Amino acid sequence: MSAHISGVQKRILDKNPLALFLNSDNHSLNLSSVHAATRDTLAVTFFSTVDGVYTFFARLTIRWHWQQLKDAVKCTVK
Repeated sequence: MSAHISGVQKRILDKNPLALFLNSDNHSLNLSSVHAATRDTLAVTFFSTVDGVYTFFARLTIRWHWQQLKDAVKCTVK
């Protein structure tokens, strides 16, 4: 996407030659972490379960359920 010959970087430089391209190491690290996590079935199951629990409680509109979760689990996910 950021190729200097025909990518987004080239298109931006065509419009503004003073624009600088900075590679995002955080983005690259995130992509490699996601790729590594998808290779291990235990990691996939874990993150899928955490996502499912979070989605279930996030969609509830009643605060009482959040209190139930906090009482059952003595830690928080932020």
